[in-house]
Amino acid sequence: MIRWTRRDKFLITDNRGEQVFYIEQELRTCWRFCLGQYNSLYEYSAYDRNQQEILHMVRPFAKCCQLPTLEVHFGGTLLGSVTQEWSFLRAKFYIRDAFGQPVLMIKGPSAVLCSDSFFEVKSVDEQHIVGMIRRHWRGFSEEMFNFTDKFGINFPRDLDVKIKAVLLGATILIDCLYFGKNQNR
Repeated sequence: MIRWTRRDKFLITDNRGEQVFYIEQELRTCWRFCLGQYNSLYEYSAYDRNQQEILHMVRPFAKCCQLPTLEVHFGGTLLGSVTQEWSFLRAKFYIRDAFGQPVLMIKGPSAVLCSDSFFEVKSVDEQHIVGMIRRHWRGFSEEMFNFTDKFGINFPRDLDVKIKAVLLGATILIDCLYFGKNQNR
């Protein structure tokens, strides 16, 4: 069996710009060529400063007409998942706990244009905005010739750490689905 892989890297920093950890992606490009982006298997590992794996994220194969899912694990324990839902104009995702129950939802912009893109993190009933995932627009020339993206995630400080990890996974999934340049960011 032939397996081609490409590793992409994501640097995760705090609001002061200091590195907290990094994420490496393993992409099985053979499957991507055969099945397309929505049926690919992606795995991501998050490492701390001591190069110890702290999170493992898996985007399993999607069956026909099934929207993407990303699972977030700590060790062998499932922390939760992100599931994209069918939506007419705006991207819609659910943040789910380890039991599959929706905890939060994310609503994307109606269009991803030449400006910052905001993905609102809301309560499941959509009555309260509890956070934001923002992709920063860097200008036309940077977007065309630079393969890096810059995202910001805001959420309440007292949010369950497991759900914070799943929100990080949601950001990776959003980047892959909507801004998919995925080249050593």
